Amino acid sequence: MNAGKLRNRIVLQRQGDTSTWGVSGSWSTFATVWAEIEPISGREYIEGRQDRGELTHVVTIRYLAGVRPDMRISFEGRYLKIAAVRNPEERDRSLELDCTEEVA
Repeated sequence: MNAGKLRNRIVLQRQGDTSTWGVSGSWSTFATVWAEIEPISGREYIEGRQDRGELTHVVTIRYLAGVRPDMRISFEGRYLKIAAVRNPEERDRSLELDCTEEVA
């Protein structure tokens, strides 16, 4: 991994416990790390009579145990939902996070 490409500071967040009524808790910081964010594609769709947009990204970080697909990334006021976590070659050197970002 080329450390020079890790130039974006991101916050990995996990959701708090679910209450007894099934309402999810607030998001809390899991870790703050350096990352490379690479936009992959975008699309537009209609949901509930509203135009929506969705961007996909691959976010690369140094290996960090405990990162899961039910987390999200906070980056410069934007939120990226983690869809998948890959450990290239299973070498515990880096993680590739497939993410989606919904835009209005």
